[in-house]
Amino acid sequence: HGSAQIKGHGKKVADALTNAVNHLDDLPGALSALSDLHAHKLRVDPVNFKLLSHCLLVTLACHHPSDISPAVHASLDKFLATVSTVLTSK
Repeated sequence: HGSAQIKGHGKKVADALTNAVNHLDDLPGALSALSDLHAHKLRVDPVNFKLLSHCLLVTLACHHPSDISPAVHASLDKFLATVSTVLTSK
């Protein structure tokens, strides 16, 4: 089901988020190359990161409703917003 290209990009996004989780103490350093890529080469509109963050939160809540308490939702929202800010800071 679905495009291999989209699945491949989804894996890259998941891997980047895993990398961010593993480097919470230095997100700008851990995501610097991705920030450069998305800002300078791909020229991704920063609004798209907010939209993706929202889609990820909704998807997680739909598939794991018992795991997404208000506190978990707030934490995930803050984490994704911080990652988005780092990726759009250049």
